[in-house]
Amino acid sequence: MRQPSAEAALANLYFTGNGVPQNDAEGAKYLRRAAIASHLGAMRQLGQMLSQGTHMQADPAEAAVWQDKVARLAGLLTEDQAAHFTDW
Repeated sequence: MRQPSAEAALANLYFTGNGVPQNDAEGAKYLRRAAIASHLGAMRQLGQMLSQGTHMQADPAEAAVWQDKVARLAGLLTEDQAAHFTDW
């Protein structure tokens, strides 16, 4: 059973090297898996990282796809539900 929240957290551990050897490729792999599983925070973070070229090669076209997905999904949430995802 996949755990998108755990994958997103593991991605950030790899990006920072906190508790594991710093490894951008592994971080990107787990962040992408969480985003594909519709983890809103991972989707937002992936879009930002792809836009800025942080921890991965910049890809403005793919960044726009993820940012659009986040905007569409966030529009379906209530204000209280959306607030849950602002910690990312």
